[in-house]
Amino acid sequence: MAPIAVSTSPQLQASVPLKKLAPMAEPAFKFDAMEDALAAFARGEFIVVMDDEDRENEGDLIAAASTITTEKMAWFIKHTSGYICISLPSERLEELDIQMMVPNNTEKHKTAYTVTVDYKIGTTTGISAHDRALTARKLVDPQVVPGDFSRPGHMVPLRARPGGVLTRKGHTEAAIDMCNLTNLPAGGLLCELVNDDEQGTMARRDDCRAFADRWGLKMISVEMIAKWRREHGPKNMQFRRLGSSGLRVPVFSLGGWLTFGGTVKGDPLEHPGINMIDLAEGYAQGDSEREIGRVIEELGIRRSDLILTSKIFFGLGRKGPNDRGLSRKHIIEGVNETLERLRTDYVDIVFAHRPDPTVPMEEVVRAFNHVIETGKAFYWGTSEWSARQVEEAHHVASKLNLIAPISEQVQYQYVISSLDEHLYSPGVSAACTVNASNPSTSEYLFDKYNYGTTIWSALASGLLTGKYNDGIPKGSRFDTNPEFFKNTVESLSKEDGQKKIEKVKELTAFAEKELGCSVSNLALAWAASHPHASTVILGATKPEQVIDNLKALEIIKKITPEVREKINKILDNDPTPEPNLRPFGTMVVKNSDVKLEYDPKDMQFRRLGTAGLRVPVFSLGGWLTFGGTVKGDPVKEVVKLAFENGTLINMIDLAESYSKGESEREVGGLLRSSAFAARTLLFRARYSLVKLQERTNDKGLSRKHVIEGMKEILERLRVDYVDIIFAHRPDPTVPMEEVVRAFNHLIDTGKAFYWGTSEWSARQVEEAYHVAAKLNLIAPIAEQVQYNCFHRQRFESEYQYLYEKYGYGTTIWSPLASGILTGSIITGFQRVVGLRPTQTSSKLGLKAYQKKKLGCSVTILALAWAASHPNASTVILGASNPEQLLENLKALETLKKFTPEVREKINKILDNTPAPEPNLRPL
Repeated sequence: MAPIAVSTSPQLQASVPLKKLAPMAEPAFKFDAMEDALAAFARGEFIVVMDDEDRENEGDLIAAASTITTEKMAWFIKHTSGYICISLPSERLEELDIQMMVPNNTEKHKTAYTVTVDYKIGTTTGISAHDRALTARKLVDPQVVPGDFSRPGHMVPLRARPGGVLTRKGHTEAAIDMCNLTNLPAGGLLCELVNDDEQGTMARRDDCRAFADRWGLKMISVEMIAKWRREHGPKNMQFRRLGSSGLRVPVFSLGGWLTFGGTVKGDPLEHPGINMIDLAEGYAQGDSEREIGRVIEELGIRRSDLILTSKIFFGLGRKGPNDRGLSRKHIIEGVNETLERLRTDYVDIVFAHRPDPTVPMEEVVRAFNHVIETGKAFYWGTSEWSARQVEEAHHVASKLNLIAPISEQVQYQYVISSLDEHLYSPGVSAACTVNASNPSTSEYLFDKYNYGTTIWSALASGLLTGKYNDGIPKGSRFDTNPEFFKNTVESLSKEDGQKKIEKVKELTAFAEKELGCSVSNLALAWAASHPHASTVILGATKPEQVIDNLKALEIIKKITPEVREKINKILDNDPTPEPNLRPFGTMVVKNSDVKLEYDPKDMQFRRLGTAGLRVPVFSLGGWLTFGGTVKGDPVKEVVKLAFENGTLINMIDLAESYSKGESEREVGGLLRSSAFAARTLLFRARYSLVKLQERTNDKGLSRKHVIEGMKEILERLRVDYVDIIFAHRPDPTVPMEEVVRAFNHLIDTGKAFYWGTSEWSARQVEEAYHVAAKLNLIAPIAEQVQYNCFHRQRFESEYQYLYEKYGYGTTIWSPLASGILTGSIITGFQRVVGLRPTQTSSKLGLKAYQKKKLGCSVTILALAWAASHPNASTVILGASNPEQLLENLKALETLKKFTPEVREKINKILDNTPAPEPNLRPL
């Protein structure tokens, strides 16, 4: 390159006094036009590129490696820092087996240096202008092989991130983008400009402008390249509203199932032109979210530039009874953990990954609304729900004036069975696929709610790419993960599977002949062209797959109604309408054992009333034990035994009045000093009418005491929330509306998930329900009630109405009648507790029966008898030492023997079956 002469004129002397001169405005700084810079670059000229002032604020000389000559390289070295680098795509570096310089990059801007190289043939030292220019040209020559280069060397390759400056606004990516925009081989030379001074300081903006003008070079910025790509590149991404919401989503988004944190980790997560990423708590047991969180942080991507979605249901594979599903507990705790893994404060959309028929829809809707109201998500949606379930969620949300779901994540592709029309229309078989040519099937949820869709598995796990037409190729998803795809792989060898492959072959021919595209691009475009498709989720293990899939953007325009009709004729699987939806009805299993594959082997778990919360048949109580008769290490031993003994008593019942708060302090201290995770335990706390201190409002159920008492409970427990908060006794001096609103405030502010009552009459519980329904508030879910062989009236008779009408749950206290049913009575205790002669004879009868028929102690019989009642949710055990707890847990085995006949025989011995009570009077 011939240097351009630049002349300077002596400064003109002022002929008038300086004070009379008008101030001279600085000339406005100006970059050259992007079109001129592209033309110069295409001619093989150098250009100057500036990055952002708040980044490195430096200018680099950039040129295409394919056009570099010895003379240009010599000039390049002379007028820069001399540390010449060459930017290459990751796939090119893989082809040449050029490894990264270090496994853990700690450089501030994450510049991706590789090992240095020299071309072996025709070079000597490798450092001369001739040798470096030859090495640069050979690095972009498709004919060379890895063995043609020696390592280390004198040329410094840099790995450019996929997506160029739209992904990372660095000179490395700018060099590759300039090559791509001018159709030159992808490899750009770059080096920093330095000033010609004694310190060799970095050239800043004005220095770079002066240098460019001196040598007649074009000067642009990284941001100009990004803007040009957005405006002139393939009309990158279409955006659509997600259902009736204001959120705009790209027609193609990026999915993390079986990729991020699973089969793929590290930098391949950086994909171009897509600002929406779909994840789930269960993907790779949380690693998918961890990887994305890491990448967002390392790339410095502004959070508001992204749409992040995640899904809650499957958990992380832990075996706790509440570690999956859609209980309020799991939804809120699951979202909190998702945000921790993503290193962010919120997701844009949180989906219910599957429906949960064991949880009331009201609980589900309220829980997702809580997530939104606390700023942890903007919207919520559903995934693989039936139209009937989506309709019910909207119905509940409308009734309670809450936010309804905005979108369904649905499997949809044109060969494999889909749920798409099953969800959207008045009802279409799940064995069919949606068909735009049949508009009558798309009128229900779309037209009624303008429901959005995020589509997954548009390529049927790769089947629609055509790669499985002739068997399973090495390195494919079906080959590397055969166990996971076992059923799919087996189905392909059967008649139905072979028919699907034949369809793919027909579609391949159609795609190539009619549209000039691959069958995978056709499948993606077909799914995205449906009028009710909001976004189609792409799965990819490397950037090249995403770039290839994005070619479908151009094919969408070609999917006319006529083209879609031709495709549908090949498919021959138009969906068949189903009958209209059935009326709403409860799907909740009340107070029943819910045995799932992840339950610990011994303990049964039951729903607490109609709530989604699963509680153990036996729980641990803190009355007269923790902080009272027992302190310190024995508390730890008892809780440790309960939690770790395979029986998993993960529920602890406490109250503010137990030992004047010491019970809660003991358990809180245990959590602080041990390996127990607070989220794995269920905490129940209660307010008392018993004075802890002699102050006016330190008892009762006033809003003041409910809220202040809760704050103090959490401080003593050293946690942020309890799972259930009980009103320990009714308070007739406080209006029921005040009580209900106060407990709802605790739930709304995240200090509890549920609330309940303790020793309330059925009439009072009914009033609480009445008030909650009237005000659209959350009603109590359970009563903590005394129930044992000698105390049966309230539990078995008075509350029967509550069980039938509300599915009310129960947590049972004093199942051993304060020790009477342990088989021995402390001297004088019979007189104190007022044990009647009939009760004494009943106890003797029980002792004889248990010995003869059940082979257990009377204690075990009493516990099993209480737990065997169909309306019992959990029975609270009190224990002052681990041995006592172990003995009581033998009731789990005896419980299995409690047939209706055994219970009937025991009731005859007791001879105290309560009489039915009259129905409640209207409120």
